Amino acid sequence: MNPEQKRLITILGIAAGAALAVGLYFLLPGKKKSLLQHYKEAFSYSKDELQTMITNFHAEMKAGLAGPSTIKMIPSYTGKPTGKEAGIFLSLDLGGTNFRVISQELKGGFFGEFKPKKYLISESLMQGHGEELFNFIAKCVQEFYQQQEKRANYSGDAPLGFTFSFPVQQSSINSGTLIQWTKGFTAPHVEGEDVVKLLNDSFKRENIHVEVAALINDTVGTLLTKSYTDPDCDVGVILGTGSNACYVEKGGNIPKLKSGEWPADKDMIINMEWGAFSDDKDFLKFSDIDILIDKMSVNKGKQRFEKLISGMYLIAMVKAIMKETWEAKELLQGADISKFLNDNTVSSSFLSDVESDKSANLSHVESVLKEVGIVKSTLADRTAVKQICQIVSERGARLSAAAVAGVVEHIGKLNKCIVAIDGSVFKHHPTWRHTMERTIKELYPTSNISLVLSEDGSGIGACLL
Repeated sequence: MNPEQKRLITILGIAAGAALAVGLYFLLPGKKKSLLQHYKEAFSYSKDELQTMITNFHAEMKAGLAGPSTIKMIPSYTGKPTGKEAGIFLSLDLGGTNFRVISQELKGGFFGEFKPKKYLISESLMQGHGEELFNFIAKCVQEFYQQQEKRANYSGDAPLGFTFSFPVQQSSINSGTLIQWTKGFTAPHVEGEDVVKLLNDSFKRENIHVEVAALINDTVGTLLTKSYTDPDCDVGVILGTGSNACYVEKGGNIPKLKSGEWPADKDMIINMEWGAFSDDKDFLKFSDIDILIDKMSVNKGKQRFEKLISGMYLIAMVKAIMKETWEAKELLQGADISKFLNDNTVSSSFLSDVESDKSANLSHVESVLKEVGIVKSTLADRTAVKQICQIVSERGARLSAAAVAGVVEHIGKLNKCIVAIDGSVFKHHPTWRHTMERTIKELYPTSNISLVLSEDGSGIGACLL
């Protein structure tokens, strides 16, 4: 559990006074609306509201291609693979508290042997000096590479594809400046610096014969991985702990590129960084829970779209709503939910577990609640808990769908487009994908957009450059 997730736990305690006030309001004489109904309405998005969102989304995309915008539209300086790439390649996938070093064999249009190894980044490294963080990563890369029996032989330093899943202002295929840390990382002396240079410097300090040859993020890697075997894939999306998207754009449609920097008729993948959509603007509607979660986060006022759809925040929303309804005596009366509210190991998988239960008495929900310390629940309680999870996930999936559809419409491929998606929320949630597909058809009835799971794209994609 990273520091940001731990920080979100404190929301539940701080919110107690506000929760009681809201609860008392809805229990006043003549007030029939329950807190559950209040949040069902507060979290809902109509078709018209989603279409308005897409209009604003398109405007921010266009602005971002030219200059400043809440959607940064960062050039990746790479296009899609040809499908002919072959050999054994090394990559590093850094996007959270766990990172992976990977050896991937490519066989000209299909994938061969895949060997990953996972490493854990401690909280002290996440918050300590940036040089210490990159030195640790470099040593892990060396350990992995030396253990590989099957690897390419290089006359010089082994080239490494680097997937760095944080907001980066990229200036070439192998250089990029960290805009800001997210996901609980706060290591100083990294923001504003070229992360490729920092890692290469660590390789040199440790006398490690590896050099970063290409820099991407997990979203670009997801698109690269799927398009290696399917050329109709032009959009990549991450729906997991965090969220982001990328897509293929013609160089001539990117005004902020310098003259001659990229051919006008050549495709380039744009890293959108869509999580910041609506920062400092009123493009989305936020409930009191959303405002509270944002206020207590380490990046207040930032990544506000991501905070509505990503796994890190979904569980915080569910906990906050459950606390409010419990304080208002609408839920789990006689039960102690304090352990659940303060347990920072409970993740967004809680929503998946609860919503997957289709039994008449919601026996699996009962088991899930017991596992998190809520030993006493009635069928009405379990039904309400499931409804709370559905309220949160339904909104997240609909907003995700609208954003995806907006990107596909922007590139003029509503008639046929494959969208590669990776991430735990999309992969494991029982209804997220279906809700996205239903919402896209609601918005664009004649569209032909395929949402396809593209696993391990964050690691494999960097091997394709």
